[in-house]
Amino acid sequence: MIVDIVIRETPEGEVIHYLLSEDEREFDLRGLLFEDEVTDCDWLDEEQRFLVAAYNDWEGKSNFAILSLHGELLRKGIRQIRQYIPEQRLFIIEQTGASLGEDRFDYQAEEDDILFAVMNDTGDYVIEPQPEQIFYNEQETAFGVGSGQEWIIYDLKGKRIS
Repeated sequence: MIVDIVIRETPEGEVIHYLLSEDEREFDLRGLLFEDEVTDCDWLDEEQRFLVAAYNDWEGKSNFAILSLHGELLRKGIRQIRQYIPEQRLFIIEQTGASLGEDRFDYQAEEDDILFAVMNDTGDYVIEPQPEQIFYNEQETAFGVGSGQEWIIYDLKGKRIS
């Protein structure tokens, strides 16, 4: 289990983020993000269940990755974390078609398309990436997907209600 984030600077001036485990082992965050340049890392929630790492991909574009408190990469290529719903451990995220890699073809997305999705605490999609915005209604404990006058309502497991 990850207990702390340690930041060190190399003699060359490079800043490296490490995750410190309970048994005091250190893990270089770059290794978890496939050598991408990590620019920041912090806990997402007060309970310290999830880490968010900001990084620059190989094209120099800023992205985010979400990691579990065990240091497991749940998902990277996130353009923005729109909302974290702690009591449900769900995330509304924004991605680009390019960040989906080859999977973008499954969602009929161009590289520069912006897609919205709901992800759970294991990194799986509860609501698949789509161009329509997603909002969480706390009173109804449901998600609204759409724009303008047309909205589709989904429950917390991604099942369509209406």
